[in-house]
Amino acid sequence: MRVLGLMSGTSVDGVDAAVADLKFEGDVLRMGLVGHNTLPWPGSLRDRILAVLAPAAASAGEICRLDRDLGVALGDLAVATLAELDARAVEL
Repeated sequence: MRVLGLMSGTSVDGVDAAVADLKFEGDVLRMGLVGHNTLPWPGSLRDRILAVLAPAAASAGEICRLDRDLGVALGDLAVATLAELDARAVEL
């Protein structure tokens, strides 16, 4: 099975993407890395992420807008990574 994983760490510097092939050989799960990509957060989005972290107070509206904008950025990275790696058969 081919999978795409996305992750952003606590440094809030960007998002990492990886595509891997997973398969069971008996009871052992084997992974083969197809490729990876990194997209830095745009400066304004990074500033907004940092602005809502505790102990800061954030409105529900800003958290909802940020959630949407993060989803768009993650989607953009996923599409760019799949295109760059020519990885059309991602199942998960």
